[in-house]
Amino acid sequence: MEFLSIQEVLTLWELQSESVETAQSASSILIILYALVTIKIKNGCFFTAFFLDELLGNVSALDALSDYQYSLVTATIYCFLYWYAENNNMKFKTIIACGIIVLFNAGMSIDAIVSKEAYSFLYENYLFIVVSIHLYLISTLLEWKRIRRYMGEVFRVFRGGIRANYNLAFFCYTIGKKKAT
Repeated sequence: MEFLSIQEVLTLWELQSESVETAQSASSILIILYALVTIKIKNGCFFTAFFLDELLGNVSALDALSDYQYSLVTATIYCFLYWYAENNNMKFKTIIACGIIVLFNAGMSIDAIVSKEAYSFLYENYLFIVVSIHLYLISTLLEWKRIRRYMGEVFRVFRGGIRANYNLAFFCYTIGKKKAT
C-alpha cells in the first residue's frame, strides 16, 4: 500500500475544491435559468425535475447510493419528465431534449457498472455534458421569434434616440468636416 505525501494530498484537495466550486456555480446558473423559464412558461415541471436531481445529488442522507443507483434514479426522474412532455403535446424539440437527458443518465448508469475503477469519457466530462443538455432543454422551452422581435424593438428605440440627438449629429458633422479639410 502506497501512501501519498502531504504535497500530493494538498494538490488533490485543491483540484477537488475547484471542481466542486465549478459544479456549484453551474448548478446555481441552471437553477436561475429554470426558475426564469418556469415563470415565463408558467409550468414548473422542468424546474421540479432539475431541483429533484440537484437534491438527490446534494443530500448527505442519500450518499449511500452508488453511482449506478444515482444515475438510475436520475434517469427515472427524467423519464417522468419525458412522459409529461409527451402527454402534454409539448414541442418536438423539448421531447427530444428530455429523451437525451434520459439516455445520458441511462448511459451513465451503464458506465458506472462497466468501469467501476477507471475514469471514462462520460465521467470526466460529466459537468460539461450535463450543462450542455440542460441549456439545450431550456432553449427549447423559449419562443425565439418573440425574443428576436423584442430585441429588434429595443434596438429600434435606441436607433431612434440616437438619430434624434442633435448633439451627436453636431459632433459627427464637425468630425466629418475636420477629416475633409
